[in-house]
Amino acid sequence: MDYWWVNNKQTFLHETSGGYLWSPKFQSNGASSHFYDNMTKVVPGDIVFAYAGGEVRAIGVARSRASSAAKPSEFGQAGENWSDDGWFVPVEFKQLGRPLRPKDHLEEIAPLLPEKYSPLQANGNGNQAAYLSSISPALAAKLVSLLDAL
Repeated sequence: MDYWWVNNKQTFLHETSGGYLWSPKFQSNGASSHFYDNMTKVVPGDIVFAYAGGEVRAIGVARSRASSAAKPSEFGQAGENWSDDGWFVPVEFKQLGRPLRPKDHLEEIAPLLPEKYSPLQANGNGNQAAYLSSISPALAAKLVSLLDAL
């Protein structure tokens, strides 16, 4: 089992209530993206922490591997520069009753963040370039621990 952190500010409500992750396959300039390529690495049973508006607001379990899919129509103007050709991963999300604001726990979280391809900047703000980041079991455990303490 692997752990993932999705920064889905623009599409959080659509994705978490709809039970999926969606990303374009390539950046708007046609270049590949490590964060979009990660969609193809998700397997059933993987855990996904959904981050939007400065908070981890939902946790999900991947239900199957990525498949090709058109951009969801419910996205509307969100991601208007994204290609319509993308990756779709079914995820069963549970909204958190008490979201976690990682910035409030940065001293504990920062040492566990990936050195490369981090979902957060050094100041604790979300990394806007990052959509889906792989995180360590240690960071996942810390997030769960902090959520349990809320």
